[in-house]
Amino acid sequence: MHAAQPVPAIIGQPGVGPTVLQPQVLHPADHLAIRRALRASRLARRPLALTLQLPFCANACHFCTRCRVITKDRSKADDYMRLLGREMETLSRQLDRRQQVVQLHLSGGTPTFAGHRALVQLMQNLQRYFDLSDLPTIDASVAIDPREVDWATLDLLRGLGFNRLSIMQPSLDPAVQQAINRLQGEQQLAECLTAARTLRFHSIGVEVMSGLPEQSLASFRQTLETLVAWQPERIRITRYHHQPQQYPLQRRINRSRLPTNSEIKSARTWLEHYLHTAGYQQLQAGFFVLPQDPLAMAAEDNQLQATSEVISSVLDCDSLGLGLGATSKVKGLSWRNTRQLADWQQRIIRGQFAAEYQYP
Repeated sequence: MHAAQPVPAIIGQPGVGPTVLQPQVLHPADHLAIRRALRASRLARRPLALTLQLPFCANACHFCTRCRVITKDRSKADDYMRLLGREMETLSRQLDRRQQVVQLHLSGGTPTFAGHRALVQLMQNLQRYFDLSDLPTIDASVAIDPREVDWATLDLLRGLGFNRLSIMQPSLDPAVQQAINRLQGEQQLAECLTAARTLRFHSIGVEVMSGLPEQSLASFRQTLETLVAWQPERIRITRYHHQPQQYPLQRRINRSRLPTNSEIKSARTWLEHYLHTAGYQQLQAGFFVLPQDPLAMAAEDNQLQATSEVISSVLDCDSLGLGLGATSKVKGLSWRNTRQLADWQQRIIRGQFAAEYQYP
């Protein structure tokens, strides 16, 4: 777990850092505004977009700023998954069972960490407490780590109704991977993409990072050229920001090995030209899609909605986040769950909301 507890960020311009919202700290008994927002959503039978945070990872990536739990013990996720079902129950009591889920996203950590049986149980709980009757056709995505999935896992996810994959592939350069402690080779990525195409996932998105230690323009270009050859429908470029005081694991990254701002700017200038030449169109800073992707058509109609987790064409719905550090926005009110695992567990056991921060 991270020592600092930063507020979540929304998407910002490349090179200038994220835009941070100023929160109001909430206490477990001070959730009246959230109850009112959920009540308004219930009475209006507003559609729902669900994001579930599954924070467990087997390995610690030195660049990461996500809320996560690092462990090799897979069984430690069992209690979390059980309590996630309890949180679903607590929130669903404030809603109408007839509110349709129009978007679903499993985020991490590593969502597949807990194994096949846990994923099946998770979907059964979701179907118990929410209306997932449109699951075969809605945007149902899951973040995956190519080091953590095989054909059987991807086949299971497809059978459970997921139709879009989001893959984190910061770099394909072994020197960069060594520096950030994420050894994730080209062969692993290729096997993952081959399986995803064979299993007919509707859309594949890949996230690449700029500004990483040991990263050169040549290695950045090699990573992008390799990825583009696979023609993923979506490519997202995020920038590493070195904040070791806030994220202690970043202290393991040698600041002197980071590229300069000028080098990062040159890489991004090349990137935009290269992706445009390859047929991608830019929807917003650092986010590119192929013309046939539904988001490209939504952008033409000014129907895009962006959060720190998902870029979506679903506008008229309320966003509900479940799990450690998850964020929600319901009837104009935004809040974020606690990022402390023990605190989250105790609140859920007591049948309370896990919200820690509220945003006006």
